[in-house]
Amino acid sequence: MRDHDSIVGCQLPPPTRASPYSRFLSGIPVGKITASGLYGLYNTGAADGRQNLAGFVFAEVLFAPAQTNVPAALLWHGSVKTAKLPIAVAAVAPSASCMIRFA
Repeated sequence: MRDHDSIVGCQLPPPTRASPYSRFLSGIPVGKITASGLYGLYNTGAADGRQNLAGFVFAEVLFAPAQTNVPAALLWHGSVKTAKLPIAVAAVAPSASCMIRFA
């Protein structure tokens, strides 16, 4: 697991008075953006590096709405139950940078 990697490029609901922070849920799939080295939402149609699954957000992360980079722990080695993910992700073959087994 890599600590303090950043996730960028995500559309989030605006904060409310009851919930002043935005959050990334555990299990969000991410890909590494080639140009910046940061992480963004995994997207098979992307052409900037995010089309390659790098891992999953390990634990829920709260952050201020104006924050541009969000530190988060990344699960890149282990087993993931696809039925428990907050976003549907098709199983992909393990690679040198992402050794995830899907169950």
